[in-house]
Amino acid sequence: MKKNIIILFLLICTSFIAGAQNAVISADSLNTLSVEMRQTDSETSLKLARAAFTISSQQNDTSTMAASLINIGLTQYFLSEYNEALASFKKSYRYYQSLGHRAGM
Repeated sequence: MKKNIIILFLLICTSFIAGAQNAVISADSLNTLSVEMRQTDSETSLKLARAAFTISSQQNDTSTMAASLINIGLTQYFLSEYNEALASFKKSYRYYQSLGHRAGM
């Protein structure tokens, strides 16, 4: 299972090299995979969410950046990293606020 996830992660990460649109899709895919992994492998979930944040930052995709920060914060919470989780949630809130996205807040 872990080997399959690593292979999937590598495939998704390499797809962003092909172009900007693929990078956004990759960030969304990484966020989805992060959510799926959160309760079973929190460390991997955190790495996936951080990778999604990095990709979305490179593309200036504020909405996906905010979603990635929510995933990061939730995973940090699962890992008992409460101060870090709070910082991630606050940063996500600021991104959602700049977008006027009330549902994300």
